[in-house]
Amino acid sequence: MTETEKSSRLSFNDIDYARDENNNEIKVEAPKDIERLEEISEMRNEQRKL
Repeated sequence: MTETEKSSRLSFNDIDYARDENNNEIKVEAPKDIERLEEISEMRNEQRKL
């Protein structure tokens, strides 16, 4: 794999980080498979229509 091929890849992990009300960092499991991303996209689209 060339450097160009490496730099053109995009990847995600299933852990997001958030802050709670006390400013503590917490890990949130957030699957990013195609099915889940499509589901989120559909939900957001419906919310925009309201």
